[in-house]
Amino acid sequence: MAGVVSAVQARAESRFTAIFGAIEVTDKGEHIIVFLTKLSPAVEAQLRSLARPGAVSFARTSHTKAQLLDVHAKVTREAGMLAARGIDIVSWFPGINGDGLEHIGVVGLTAAKKRVLDRMFGASRIVLQDLSRSQAPGPTANRVDDYAPWNGGDNITSNHYGCTSGAGITYKGVQYMITAAHCYEPGWSVYNEFVGVSRPDNYMGTETSRDVSNGGDDTALVRMSVEGHVWTGIIGHPAAKAVAGDATNPDGDTVYNEGAYSGEVAATVVNNYFGCLTLGGYTGLGHRRKECNLVEATSSGIANQDGDSGGPVIRYIGGKLMVTGIVSAEGAKIACQYNVQYENTPDACSHTLYYTAMDEILSTEYPGAQLVG
Repeated sequence: MAGVVSAVQARAESRFTAIFGAIEVTDKGEHIIVFLTKLSPAVEAQLRSLARPGAVSFARTSHTKAQLLDVHAKVTREAGMLAARGIDIVSWFPGINGDGLEHIGVVGLTAAKKRVLDRMFGASRIVLQDLSRSQAPGPTANRVDDYAPWNGGDNITSNHYGCTSGAGITYKGVQYMITAAHCYEPGWSVYNEFVGVSRPDNYMGTETSRDVSNGGDDTALVRMSVEGHVWTGIIGHPAAKAVAGDATNPDGDTVYNEGAYSGEVAATVVNNYFGCLTLGGYTGLGHRRKECNLVEATSSGIANQDGDSGGPVIRYIGGKLMVTGIVSAEGAKIACQYNVQYENTPDACSHTLYYTAMDEILSTEYPGAQLVG
C-alpha cells in the first residue's frame, strides 16, 4: 500500500497543486484520505484510478499544501525573534491529519501571546496548543558489549551522557557513525556502554563534528570503523540485520525506533513534512536552538526512551531493513518498561518520537555520503 500512497501523493502534488492539501492514511494503512480545498469529480476520478476500488476517499481542507508550507516556513523564520519577545514556541508542524493548519506548541500561552501569533501568521491558518514546561518536547539522551566494526543501535557513552549509535556512513572517503548532535562535543571519546560505565577495552571512536546551527539537523559524526548492520529486536534478545539502504517516511507507515535503551519499538508516522522544535539540553551549549527537518511518529505504547537519542529509525520494505532517520527528541511522557535503572526518573519513556529524516541527512547535511551496507 505504501507504493499506492506515494503514487497518489505524487499525482496530486504534480497535477493538482492549486487544490491539493494533504494525505492521511487510515485503517492500518489500507485506506487513503486525500484532502482538497475544492472537491472535484474529475480530480477524484484520476486519483481513485491509482488504487483499488474503495481505497481512496476525499475530504475538504482549509488550505493547500503550498499555502501550508508557506506558513510553516514563516514560523521557522520568526521563532527566534518570538522567543526574544517571550513567546516560547517549542514545536511547529504543518497540516497534521490533513486539517490544513500549522500546529504550534507554545509554553505558557496567554491571550496576549495568542493575539500576536494570530496577527503574524493568520488566525485561520494556525492551531495553538498551550504547553506546560513539563509537556514541552525534550531531547532523549544505549546495545552493549559490541565490538568493532560497530553497529547502529549500540549503547554509546561519553562524559556521563548516554545515547545510541545511529547508522554508519562513508563521507568524503572516511567512515563515520551518525548520532545526535545534542549528546556529545567534538573531541570527546565515545565508548560502547551504558551511561556512567566505561571499560578500558570498549573505545569506539572520537566525535569529529556536530550540527549546532540554528535551524539545522540534530546530527553528529563519530569517526570509527563501521559495520553495515543495525541491532534490532527487544531488549535482551538483539539481532544484527544488514542495512539495505535508506527510505522516506510516508504518513501512516510503521517505523521502528532501534534505541539501545528501549529496544525495537514501533510507531506510526503522523507527519513527514519536516517540522521543527525548539530544544535545550545540548551538551556544552548554554542556550536552546531551533532544530528542523523532523518527522513525527506516535504510538499507543512506548515509541521512545531516554538514551535512544541518535539511534536509527527503520522501515522494513520487502523484508529489507531501510534506515529512515536518526532519533532526536520525544514527547508525551509515560512510564518505562525497560532499563529504568539507568534513568533518573521512571517516566523516561514517551508516546511520541521525533527524528531527523535520513534522506535529508544524506542529501543536505552530508551531501554525497552513503550508508555503509
